[in-house]
Amino acid sequence: MSDLRTLFGITHPIVLGPFGGLSSVALTAAVSNAGGLGSFGLYGYDGDRIRATGSELRAATDRPFALNIWLPTGDEVEPNPQHTVFAQALQPFYEAVGVAVPTRPERYVPPLDEQLDAIWAVAPAVLSVVFGVPSPEVVAEAHDRGIRIVGTATTVAEAVALAEAGVDAVVATGAEAAGHRVSFLRPAEESLVGTFALVPQVVDAVGVPVIAAGG
Repeated sequence: MSDLRTLFGITHPIVLGPFGGLSSVALTAAVSNAGGLGSFGLYGYDGDRIRATGSELRAATDRPFALNIWLPTGDEVEPNPQHTVFAQALQPFYEAVGVAVPTRPERYVPPLDEQLDAIWAVAPAVLSVVFGVPSPEVVAEAHDRGIRIVGTATTVAEAVALAEAGVDAVVATGAEAAGHRVSFLRPAEESLVGTFALVPQVVDAVGVPVIAAGG
């Protein structure tokens, strides 16, 4: 098993959790500059926004950082007229806080290929994924570009699936971890293994570094 510090080119084996919609360039860069692996969540970011974020990160740090994406879960939906109905129903609340009622977007989630093209252009040290196993094509492309791939597991079975797909490290995210439960082999409510039980089981089951999250 490789040392996580050598694998990512970092000083301390500490990884910032990426939060889609709540990540900041300042925090990501601060963690990277301190010797850890700063991570930035790209949920909902289109290609242009990813490239712009990458430029901001490059200006803020010359140390390794990670970009994180959600793999398609199969339940993504296109915006429909009901969006407007719901937004109008909430209009008094928006007005009360002085915020404009959001208009119906062209799409909720950008295509994965668009996001990946932008990520390849940014060339982070690490690409981390949640809600599934990256395809062989994504793993190969990342490795060809010198980018490490990290997958996220909530059970031993998910960790094994990720390791077999060729990821370079696995995040074992216990039931205590904040944010979304990123289970993908079984429903989240059936994948609530505690961190201190999950981590040693995952370490025994895979041959890549394991990052503990939660607890």
